[in-house]
Amino acid sequence: METLTTDKYGAITGIQVITQLLCDDSGQYVAYCPALELSSYGDTEAEAHYAFEETLAFFKQDVTQRGTLNQLLLALGWQQHSALTTITYNWS
Repeated sequence: METLTTDKYGAITGIQVITQLLCDDSGQYVAYCPALELSSYGDTEAEAHYAFEETLAFFKQDVTQRGTLNQLLLALGWQQHSALTTITYNWS
């Protein structure tokens, strides 16, 4: 199960997602996360994974700056579970 946790101010404090690794027709490796609809690529599996980590970091920075995390996750089918100090989203 994919999980994303934020503090009460909306800053991402934890993220656990499943990434699929595919090899396309040109021989490029593609790392894809269906839960966040994010992808990246590389010439090797390691490059694709590294590029995905960079993509995920940019994603976290962008949604935090724009204040759009909640709206985006709900649109992608995530479910929100709130507590006093944290908000957890689950995707399945």
